[in-house]
Amino acid sequence: MNNEAIQTHDWKVLPHPQYSSNLAPTDFHLFKSLSNAMRGFSFNDAELKAWLDGFLNLLKLGTKIFLRIFELRPEFKQLFPFKTDCELISDDEFITHASRFMQAVNAAVVNINDLDATLRPLLFGLGRRHVDFRGFKPSYWDVFIEAFQYVWRQELKENYTDVTKEAWNAILCYMTDTMKEGYQSELNDRKKLSFVIFREKQFEQELDLMSI
Repeated sequence: MNNEAIQTHDWKVLPHPQYSSNLAPTDFHLFKSLSNAMRGFSFNDAELKAWLDGFLNLLKLGTKIFLRIFELRPEFKQLFPFKTDCELISDDEFITHASRFMQAVNAAVVNINDLDATLRPLLFGLGRRHVDFRGFKPSYWDVFIEAFQYVWRQELKENYTDVTKEAWNAILCYMTDTMKEGYQSELNDRKKLSFVIFREKQFEQELDLMSI
């Protein structure tokens, strides 16, 4: 894919790292250095092209993934204010959620060489915020991987290989594990805060009793 094609699609190009044998000779980098960062997994040109094409319509891909999630786990729908799939795809909250999910996946791809520095804080914070979602459980993130692989297999067709599956598992597991860490961290912080508030109230009550 040449520069003209990239400019036509108006992709945002990140600063290119130093060229090496692991990087494609292009003006952008996504998966080509994956072999260094993700345990030797790599993507071929067809897989890379499929992702770049899908990148242009992340919301559509994200919607497919969420629809698959609801097929696998119908109870997940209780987390959103809609009743049917038709209401789902036009719901502003759902659209925002699906879009953010795919943006996070895309960010993982774009920053594959330096996930801890560039993406971990974002994912950690995202995990912390999920504590506020009533009825949500960290284990729910696991089904995202299964749903993503299902949809991506439909998109890639014969180009979907075992190596593709393993590489995406590595990326998605990194994402979900980091969000789970953030979720647990927020829970721990809130428990500590609740204990401090409880002790303060208890101390105030003791002072009141002493003043009687």
